[in-house]
Amino acid sequence: MVNFNELPHAAKLNGALSDKQLALVSVAAYAAAGDADKLKGALQNALKAGLSVSQIREALSHQSAYIGFPMGLNGLIVFNNLVKEREAAGIKDEAGKDASPVAADSDFYALGEQTQKYIFGSDYSGTVLFDAPAADHGLKAYLFGYLFSRDNLGFLEREIITVSTLAALNGVNMQLKSHLIGARNLGVTGEQFERIFKILGECVGEAKAQNARDVLKSL
Repeated sequence: MVNFNELPHAAKLNGALSDKQLALVSVAAYAAAGDADKLKGALQNALKAGLSVSQIREALSHQSAYIGFPMGLNGLIVFNNLVKEREAAGIKDEAGKDASPVAADSDFYALGEQTQKYIFGSDYSGTVLFDAPAADHGLKAYLFGYLFSRDNLGFLEREIITVSTLAALNGVNMQLKSHLIGARNLGVTGEQFERIFKILGECVGEAKAQNARDVLKSL
């Protein structure tokens, strides 16, 4: 069993959301909306806020689990082109560190079940989600096992990205509800959620921000 309390990247929020964490909201929202022009501006702001190139690539890679690889790859393409433009203009962005290596024999499926329990407070072990083994394995082993084990982005940041992504989409309130619970379990307060929702309203419209507020109220 993993002791998540000993993992720095699994730490819960203690205080206010940082500028770096809030910068991820607009990145996720514009990438989910497929708005390449506004995503480019949000990515520039994320770099100015102090996020490293590695962290932003990780954020966009994590988001692919929710918007699909075609949309996720579009976000990475926009970011890679931006980094090249900035390099050509003599701007040197912080590269950041990649995730620490993981053991080749890691049981990511079992780790994913433990991660889900830590974040959501519910034990999904021993069950095949929706009686769909392929989806169950992808969700537990790849998303919650492998991606969450990558320590160049924290659990909290990953949940902020996910909440912002789902809030920008239509028809996914069931999943949004789960991840609002996850973010709350990781220490995000009602006041801090409101800061996230305000940014979402500016990015993808007040109707979607209000929908996220309503889902939070239903918890």
